[in-house]
This record gives sequence, C-alpha cells and structure tokens, in this order.
Amino acid sequence: MGTLCIIDHKPRKISQEQLKTLEILANQIIKHLESRKLNTELLKALENIESKHQLILNQAKVAQFQSKMAAIGHLAAGVGHEINNPLTIIKGKLRILEKKILSNVDAEEVKSSFKVVDDSLNRIEKIVKGIKSFTSKDNLSLRTFDAIEVSQGVFELHQELLNENNIQFNYEFENNDSRTCCLEGDPGSLREVILHLISNAKDATKNQSNPWIKARLALSSGEFLITVEDNGIGIADSIKDKVFDPFFTTKEVNEGTGIGLSTCYHIVTEEFLGSLSFVSSEGKGSTFTVRLPTVEEGEKR
Repeated sequence: MGTLCIIDHKPRKISQEQLKTLEILANQIIKHLESRKLNTELLKALENIESKHQLILNQAKVAQFQSKMAAIGHLAAGVGHEINNPLTIIKGKLRILEKKILSNVDAEEVKSSFKVVDDSLNRIEKIVKGIKSFTSKDNLSLRTFDAIEVSQGVFELHQELLNENNIQFNYEFENNDSRTCCLEGDPGSLREVILHLISNAKDATKNQSNPWIKARLALSSGEFLITVEDNGIGIADSIKDKVFDPFFTTKEVNEGTGIGLSTCYHIVTEEFLGSLSFVSSEGKGSTFTVRLPTVEEGEKR
C-alpha cells in the first residue's frame, strides 16, 4: 500500500469570499486558543483563591478556639478563688468539730456546723458542674433543650465571680412563671454566646468606678430573648458597623482576638436562625440583645 499525491503547482486565485472565510476561521482559532489560555489562568486563580479561603477558614477556627479558651481561662481563674472560699470554711468548721468532739459535744452546734460544711460542698459541686458544661462540648446534632435552664446556669456561675471582682452582676427572668422555653440546637453553643457577651461586658466595665452588668431573659411572641447590659465604655459610632467583623477588636495587643462577638453572631444567626443586635453610646455603656425562635418540646424546625 502506498500514497499517491498529485500536486498542482499552478497558482490559483483565491476569491474574496474564500479569504473572508479563512479570516473568520483564523479568528475563531485565535479566540479558541485565547479562551483556553484564559480558562487555564482562571482555573489557577480559582485554585489560589480556594487555597487562601481554606487558610482563612482554618485561621478563623483557631482564633475562635483561642477566644473561647481565653474566656474560659478568665472564668477558671475566678473559679479557683471561688472554690477556695468554701474550702476554707470547711477546713475551719472541721477543726472546730474536732475540738468539740474531743471535749464536750454540743449536738446543736455540731449539727449546725455540718450544715455549713454540706452547703459549702454543694457550692463547690455547683461551680465544678458549671465549668464542666463549658469544657465538655456537646455534639452538634440538633436537639431541643430548655434555654432558661442553660442560661440561668451560666448566669449563676458568673454571679459570684463577678461580684467578687467588684462588678455588680444581676440577672432576672421577666416571665418567671416556671415555664420551660425550648430551643433547637446545641446547648453548648448557647452557653458560648452568653459567655462571650458577659466576658465582653466585663472587659468594657474594667475601668469604671462602679461597674455593673445586668442580664435579662424574656419570652416574647415565640422568641426567647437574652439581654446583656453594661455601664462600660460603650462603642463609638465610627466602628459600630465593624463590631461583628471577624478579628476586629479595640483591645490592646494580646488582650483580645476580635473573634468573640463574630462567633456570637455566627452561632445566633446560623445555628439558631436568630438575630443579634446592640445599642450603645460612647461612654454610657452597651446593651446586646439575642433573639432566638422557640420550638415546642420535641418539635423540629
């Protein structure tokens, strides 16, 4: 088998129509090549963007974890002092009991002393239980839980700790009629939101002469409301639109990550499908309000 080629060397005249067709084909080939080059560059750019996006996400997760650990660290520092108080009481009462038992026993005084010891141990148990609720993260599977019980547990843990630091802290439930209020989500996430809001209020009141923080729980039109108010330094108008931005902070270097309030905003809006807002006047304090949609017990959104 071979190939037979017949070559005609006679010059041929190409018509204008054929030239136009060749020009169109050439332009299409050029566009195709440019398109392939552009697509390759776009793919590389997208890969680069995706890589940087993943890096930012990883950094945000680390910062979020560090922020939570910092808040828990401040809490734990106060807990050490708080646990030491009842332990001192227990030791003192046990020494008194030892002397009483070795001498003349006064039954009523012994009974009273044991009551003080029992109350002190219950106080320690309550504090440790509260800390455990923060350190042991619940599974992120959606479930219904009592928001009032969870919130009050966080408030009770902070009340004595803040008061010991000369920050007047009070909380109340406006609809206190022994009802439960069910939310769907992760109880640990709700604790984290309240922890960050109280920690933020504590930092804001740091240099005030008579610092106070007030927390309120309320039920309103199918919503569970958490309000944290303080008489701290407030927020300037020029930065109010940045408050919930990740990594934004007005604190000194090494004093804050700028991730606390952005974490709160993400949890409230994304996990609980609620809203987080605030009102603030510079030099007059701030009020943060969380609104979360309630569900019936056992109900799914």
